Amino acid sequence: MMETKPVTPWTLSTSFRAYSIAAVSAFALTLILWMLRPLLTLPSVSLIYVLLVLVIAIQQGTKPSLLTAIISFLCFNYFLIEPYYTFLVADPREILDLIVFLIVALLTGQLMKPKSPSWGRWANWSRIGDCERDY
Repeated sequence: MMETKPVTPWTLSTSFRAYSIAAVSAFALTLILWMLRPLLTLPSVSLIYVLLVLVIAIQQGTKPSLLTAIISFLCFNYFLIEPYYTFLVADPREILDLIVFLIVALLTGQLMKPKSPSWGRWANWSRIGDCERDY
């Protein structure tokens, strides 16, 4: 039988905090990227967003990272791809860029969840490095 955890005010506030951090981080990064828009290329912007999704996945968990990926995808399209301030895309090649970004961001968030097999392998490599420094 599957065990369920009781919902307490603490778990609700912790969950709300994680989602809030995820959303605010995506919007704050969008503001910074919007100000730097003339200096950045689309591939560099998408990589910066993927980095944010990674950080949120590590710090806050998988579900908040999914929220970050979706908000980043929408903000990327609305604020950083021409024509600006619309969800239309002028260049059909940029539609592929957006779709690939969304898929990579969603997969990255899933791979970084702490209980996934890939996380366990990463943790083992981290401990091996610690042992090598000790000797």
